[in-house]
Amino acid sequence: MPINTFARQALHSGININSLSFKLDKLNRTYYYSCIMTAQEMPIFTRSFDLIVWLLTVTNHFPKTQRHGFVRRLHDAAFDMREFLEEANCRRGEARRERLARADEALARVRLYVRLANRLGWLSVSQYGHVAEILAEIGRLLGGWQKASHG
Repeated sequence: MPINTFARQALHSGININSLSFKLDKLNRTYYYSCIMTAQEMPIFTRSFDLIVWLLTVTNHFPKTQRHGFVRRLHDAAFDMREFLEEANCRRGEARRERLARADEALARVRLYVRLANRLGWLSVSQYGHVAEILAEIGRLLGGWQKASHG
């Protein structure tokens, strides 16, 4: 099973980071295990994980007709962002900068879909305020990481 598919299934089933890293190690993916462990110390990984958990919970209440289209795109953008962050953490130099740029693009897609969900009335004012704060914090953390990587 590809690593991205495994990670998505693990997050959907509620497996925590430590369990995920253990299972990846059992699949002879020790290089990824070490990346996950170092990522725990960085706030961007905690906040992006919190965002994904929040989105998975909230989107269960979106209209059923939108679950295979809109909700899937929102989830995919959030998972893509997190995966690019993980990949950036395991790389250096130009490869890291490229992954961070892709994470920034995925974050922009998440912001777009959240704004659209709010406009369509699928999020309450407090839900929108909460997710907007999380997205703004992730954006600041990502921007700082990008700036530090260019130096």
